[in-house]
Amino acid sequence: MSLKVKITGVKDTINNLDRIDENTRKQLQKAISMATIKTESLAKQRAPVDTGRLRSSISSSVTELQGEVEANVDYATYMEFGTGSETDFSYINDATVRKQAQSFASQYRGKGIRNVNIPGYKYMMTSFLEGKSLLLRMIRNIL
Repeated sequence: MSLKVKITGVKDTINNLDRIDENTRKQLQKAISMATIKTESLAKQRAPVDTGRLRSSISSSVTELQGEVEANVDYATYMEFGTGSETDFSYINDATVRKQAQSFASQYRGKGIRNVNIPGYKYMMTSFLEGKSLLLRMIRNIL
């Protein structure tokens, strides 16, 4: 299973704003592209490296008003969230994002079968949060 973060809702919000002209839409597309590329770059820098496979699997794509960053190896989620029963999400200030991350990570936590408690590296979530912050600042400047 790959690990993917996606910024959603921006497209719907922008499409609902009648005052958005073509120039503003292009600026927003550029901002989304820049934030997505920044998120990919940060995730690659922060990803743990053993063979380099995880790092090289991280890629991004941008379609119109949506950006997506993905780590496409089967162990990406375990490296992100860890395997233990206690995973720290205190670094996520947004309660909605924290709840979504906790729900997603719960699928990969240990079930008590083995005592393996590998801590998560948080390479993708911290990069996503930084990219999201950058994107919001750029959107405020555009609008």
